[in-house]
Amino acid sequence: MMNKRNMEMKRRTWRSSPWRVHSFEISVSLLRLFLWIVLGVVLLATPAVSLLGFDQQKLFGLLIFGICFNIFAQISIHFTAQGSVPYRMATKGGIIFGYIATLWLIQATGAEESPFFPLTYLLVLHGAIYWRYLGSVMLTLAIFVGYTLLLAADGYAFSGASLLRYIIQIILLLTMLFFGMNLAIRERGHRDEKSLYREQMNHDYLTNLYNHRHFQDQLQQRIDRQHPFCLVLADIDHFKKINDTYGHLTGDRILKAIAAILLDKLPPNRGGVFRYGGEEFAILLDLSTKTSVQKFVGDVIDELNQKTFHVDGVDLKVTMSFGIERYHAEDEKDQLILRADNLLYSAKKKGRNQALFSERFDE
Repeated sequence: MMNKRNMEMKRRTWRSSPWRVHSFEISVSLLRLFLWIVLGVVLLATPAVSLLGFDQQKLFGLLIFGICFNIFAQISIHFTAQGSVPYRMATKGGIIFGYIATLWLIQATGAEESPFFPLTYLLVLHGAIYWRYLGSVMLTLAIFVGYTLLLAADGYAFSGASLLRYIIQIILLLTMLFFGMNLAIRERGHRDEKSLYREQMNHDYLTNLYNHRHFQDQLQQRIDRQHPFCLVLADIDHFKKINDTYGHLTGDRILKAIAAILLDKLPPNRGGVFRYGGEEFAILLDLSTKTSVQKFVGDVIDELNQKTFHVDGVDLKVTMSFGIERYHAEDEKDQLILRADNLLYSAKKKGRNQALFSERFDE
């Protein structure tokens, strides 16, 4: 059983690992590192520099600049959290590095004669992916201005064949901008569709709570992390009788109202509420003390006791029963659910409108 569980944990860990989740950022950083190795090995070899007429001193400075940034990028991408300041500097901010490095490389390798101007096309595509529409336009404008100033400082003659070559380069740059923006539009549309599908897949249509499928995933993730948490199973008392007497529309109304109460009483950023099935709800609380869980359950019970549903001229009171179990490191998912469900069943047998806590809270 433990071997099977360990294999499952490894599989889930790999699925959420930086290599899988941040594969694009890693591939970009590795490609950038590879280009810098090529620059160091080939361009700084004296025969190659002399043959091509490049400025070795400027290339050496560029190499040091690139090595420093690549070390920072590799550390940030592999060892910091996604969304952290170092991570954003290494990914989205990496475009600024690419802008500086590209113009530096062009200037050090002959300016208008540089074979590396096409790198600006890759830079525009990279900017379109990370900075979207306005950002890619601003980046293209910055490349245009920077490249033009670079040529002017180098004494470039904007006339005749030189001017024609310059215009062709700018036209190709704008073509890459157009292509990059279309790529960004398609990528964003795909991302929005995927996000909408995931939202629909994980949510209950009636209550807008997370559904049973998402509950199972979230429960397993907490078990894999082995952090303290509590599982609360809650059930609306006599719900079948309510449906039979007042109709399913009334039952739906009650389900939505109770879902809203559970969400309102849930401590901020300390868990999630799920529709487990029918009139039953599941709550995962990232709390470990009985007092903190009692406050949540007590607030829900008090709110329900004060609330009255008006149905066809009748004042209807609704109550709930709760079974609360605390996670221990050796617990399996199904065992944890079963114990919480047994506690819920016992609360029902003892008269309903109450919560039963596991003996583990007294340990």
